[in-house]
Parts: sequence; C-alpha cells; structure tokens
Amino acid sequence: MDAFQSEKAKVQAKIKWFKDLDTEVNNEGLLLLNIWELEALILGDIETFNKIYNANHKFKGDPMTKKEPKEILKAITFKEKKQFKEAHCPSVFKILDIDNVEKNCRCFKDFIEEFEKKIA
Repeated sequence: MDAFQSEKAKVQAKIKWFKDLDTEVNNEGLLLLNIWELEALILGDIETFNKIYNANHKFKGDPMTKKEPKEILKAITFKEKKQFKEAHCPSVFKILDIDNVEKNCRCFKDFIEEFEKKIA
C-alpha cells in the first residue's frame, strides 16, 4: 500500500478497491493489506532471516510500522558475506516461521483470522 495505517484515506481506497474486485470472485477473496512492502513480513520472523544471512539483528514491534523494510533488510546484511536481494524473497518466504510472522505482524494475523473463517 505504501502508506501507514494512520493514512485513513489511502487505507480506505485500498479496501474499496479490494471490495470492488472481490465481488468479481463471489466475495471469496482475502485481503492482505500489507502496509509497505511484503519484505516487512520477513522482519516478523527476524530469527529465520538472521540464520539465512548469518546476521544478528534484533527487531521488536510491528514490522508494518517500518517504512522501506526492504532497505532495512539490505542494511542488516550490508557487511555480511551473503547480502539480501529482492530476488531472494521467494526462497526466504518458503522457510519463514508462519507462527512468528502471525505473532509479530498485525496485518498478517488479521489475514490468517479471515482465512480460517473462510475455511471453517
């Protein structure tokens, strides 16, 4: 979304866009309103990221409150032998601990709750 949750007009515009699109799929869609970049979800499981890149970064709080999380990940690995690149995302996402991401990312927790309602 490239905006903070506090930017109500942008949030509402994205929700409206989703609802309009959702009607095209019989209201079966699920909204994952990622506030900035999907890389913010990686910050939600910083332990796995640290293992992959041999880093030792500590991150607390909701990753959705960080602007430009991709740049944060690049900065963490700047001096490491293996440096984070956007192309790594698919392989990183495959091994993230979904429970950690859900615990640390409010928007992802909301997404999982909606998903569980849909499949119940």
